[in-house]
Amino acid sequence: MTQEATGNSQKVREHLEHETLLKEYEVAQQHAGMLHRVSWQATGILVVGIGAVSGFAISLRQDIGGAMIGGFFIGSSLAMIAWLFIVRRLVFFQRVTYRRMQEIEQRLGMRRQVYISLLDSRYPTSEAAWKLLSPNEQENFNTHVRRIKGCCVFSSEATFTGLWVFLIIVLLVVGVLLLAGFIPLEPI
Repeated sequence: MTQEATGNSQKVREHLEHETLLKEYEVAQQHAGMLHRVSWQATGILVVGIGAVSGFAISLRQDIGGAMIGGFFIGSSLAMIAWLFIVRRLVFFQRVTYRRMQEIEQRLGMRRQVYISLLDSRYPTSEAAWKLLSPNEQENFNTHVRRIKGCCVFSSEATFTGLWVFLIIVLLVVGVLLLAGFIPLEPI
């Protein structure tokens, strides 16, 4: 084999590896988006379902009694706690996917996950991500990208968890108050 043929086959291999990594990156993006959608859609369905059944149960409060309604609210809280653990697992899978995307970006010279890591300073990868940038990129990031950090401080995971904890506390308090008889069940 000539040196020219060896060089060409090396270029072909590099091109194929580049294309393979781009395809894997695309699939990883789709997978992360799907996990995000599933967690929010299923949560919405669960919350609306619990709300609808709660409204129906409260409308029948005289027929079924406070203990039954209180038990329902506590059971709903337990279902929401279980769903929270499932969602946290989905978030773990999403983070693994993002980590792989970051590895692919490093190999291909892309920077999307690096910038996201830098904006979301809660994660320890932000310091490592900073080191991946050249001095020119660091300066560019400081002057242009950090301006938007104020609007990106919250993360969807923190928002999701906070909302979830709030709903669980409300359901538990209402359930306990109904069980204890502090909420009257007479018609209004």
